[in-house]
Amino acid sequence: MRTMSKKTIKDRSVTVVLGHYGSGKSEVVSNLALNSKNKKVVLYDLDIINLYFRNNLIKKKLEKKNIEYISGTIDGLNMDLPSIPALKKLEKDDEFFIDLGGNEVGVRVLKGYKDQLFPKGDCNFYIVVNTNRPETRDELGIKYYIKIIEENLEEKITGLISNTHLLEQTTPKDIIKGYEIIKKVSEELNIPIVLVTYPEEYVKRESISQLEKDCTLYPLRLNLRENWMSVPK
Repeated sequence: MRTMSKKTIKDRSVTVVLGHYGSGKSEVVSNLALNSKNKKVVLYDLDIINLYFRNNLIKKKLEKKNIEYISGTIDGLNMDLPSIPALKKLEKDDEFFIDLGGNEVGVRVLKGYKDQLFPKGDCNFYIVVNTNRPETRDELGIKYYIKIIEENLEEKITGLISNTHLLEQTTPKDIIKGYEIIKKVSEELNIPIVLVTYPEEYVKRESISQLEKDCTLYPLRLNLRENWMSVPK
C-alpha cells in the first residue's frame, strides 16, 4: 500500500494532469492554471493525442493572467499537426501545469522530459475521472486505467480528480454518483481524491454541499467549451 501524500496542488511545483478523452482533463488544467495565485505560472500542453479541446483556444485569456503557454500545436481549429514543444527549464518559484495525453501513448511523451521537469518529491500526478465515460464508468475500469498509466508513465499517481459531468446536462446526482464510485477506488488504492469539480454554470454548490465534509469542491468554468462549441448567433 502506498503512502498518501500530504502535499496538494498549492505547494508542489509541477502538476501533471491526465485523463481519458471526454474526461474534461483540459478544462480542469485550464481552471487550475487560471485560478493559481502563483506569480510565475507556466501551462505546458503536451497532449498530442486528442486535439479537439486545446488550451491554445484560450491563449488571450492566459496572457491576460500573465500565464506562459507552451505548446507544439499550431493555432487554429481542426489542425491535427501536433509536435513536441521546446523545453522550458523549471526555475525558482515557477508553477508548472502539464496537460498530458490521457492514454498509454500520450503519457510516453513525458518520458523525455523527466529529468528536467520532475523535481524529486515536488510533482503531482493527477488523473481526472469522469464516470460517465465508458472506459472509467466503474471501479474496475478506473483501476485498470490507473494501472496502465502508471506502467507507461513509470510514476505513481498521487491524486484523483472527480470530474463526472454531462456538460450542460450535468446534475448534482451525476457529481455525487461519480464521487461515490471514485471514493471506493481511492480507498482501495490509497490514492487521495484531491478535488471534486462541478460546472458552476449548471450546478449550484449548495446542491452538493453534503460532499464538503469529505472532499474539496472545486467550481469549474467551461473555458474551452465556450470557444469550441458556441453556436453562432
